[in-house]
Amino acid sequence: MEGSSIPHYLIFLIFALGAVLIGKYTPGIVQLIINKFLPYSSKEITNNFIRPLTKPFQVAGTFILISLSSVWLEEYKALYNFFNPLIILAVVISIAWLASRLFQQLLMIYGIEIIRKSGLEADELLLVFETIVNVAIGFIAAIGYAQSQRFPLTGLLAGVSIGGVAISFAASKTLEQLFGTVVLYLDRPFIPGDYIRCSLGEGQMYGRVESIGLRSTKIRKAATGTL
Repeated sequence: MEGSSIPHYLIFLIFALGAVLIGKYTPGIVQLIINKFLPYSSKEITNNFIRPLTKPFQVAGTFILISLSSVWLEEYKALYNFFNPLIILAVVISIAWLASRLFQQLLMIYGIEIIRKSGLEADELLLVFETIVNVAIGFIAAIGYAQSQRFPLTGLLAGVSIGGVAISFAASKTLEQLFGTVVLYLDRPFIPGDYIRCSLGEGQMYGRVESIGLRSTKIRKAATGTL
């Protein structure tokens, strides 16, 4: 721009400051949108998801607005090339954090009740679900950021595959126990409170199932009461 026009970097700073101020009202803006399109469910959604997650909504909203403001830095190539990847990274991380917290709230509010109605123990099963979903969110966020920066996805996926193979070899016993637990939860050949007979070393054992955990199943011997 010529003459006495405001420099673009100053316009960016003004918009960035405005983004910080407006970002604080992101939960209220989301609530207004929900009231508009989901009036009958707005109170439940607000109480269960928006109010408990005020901070993640504010952070995500602030960084999204700052990223939109970065267009004013495009004429400063060196500055733009330095700050834009950092801003996009902040946006991706904040959205991933918000998505993770939303899923956590969903599990806490609805997941526990559903699992208990199925006759399963909720605590450890929820931990498995939450861990799997968080890993998936992190993977999707990494792929999204790589695409935005034109990173070679082939190399990234190859690195993830190699890392996954290495982890699987290092934690093969733990993974075997985890998959065994998932099978017990899904197939339900027995549940806590049942009496079962199983192999123990070279002999047999008869006892009552105390609990089914992520890494082990606890059985109390019928004759001696030993756990």
